[in-house]
Amino acid sequence: SGPFVSGLLHPLIVPAHILILIAFALWLGRQAGDAIRRAVISFAVALIAGLIAGTLRSLPPAIPLAAALLCGTLAAWGPQLSARVAAMIAVTVAALIGFDTAEDDVAAASGVWTGAHLIVLNVVALSMRAQAPWMMIATRVAGAWIAAIALMLLALSLRASA
Repeated sequence: SGPFVSGLLHPLIVPAHILILIAFALWLGRQAGDAIRRAVISFAVALIAGLIAGTLRSLPPAIPLAAALLCGTLAAWGPQLSARVAAMIAVTVAALIGFDTAEDDVAAASGVWTGAHLIVLNVVALSMRAQAPWMMIATRVAGAWIAAIALMLLALSLRASA
């Protein structure tokens, strides 16, 4: 497999990244249409910026895990926020993932960009279709599980670095 495929799979094999992306998308799918549109566009642009900045240095492992914890909490809580706030959250998530990736190869970075978008767009679409009460509860439970997993990984990461 080439660098594009490696990049495409990157968001799936980095635990913090997949947790952040799924939790963010679960929450985003429950937002109003304008918030979703703005957030997806903001995510696309910020991920490019983050991938470019990520070539400068990488983040400590605790930062993406803390972001996964926060996104999982947001998905579990499920608040309706304004389109502007949703876009700011999208920028933060995308920039963090891009900055944490540290990929010098353009083909691999393009793969990361594509893979992250495939995850977000598909999970948003699933979350938007979850209209039955039990499906909305399942979405929140998934967010809570992501938060719990992120908290455990964060605790292990902090303990290992101490």
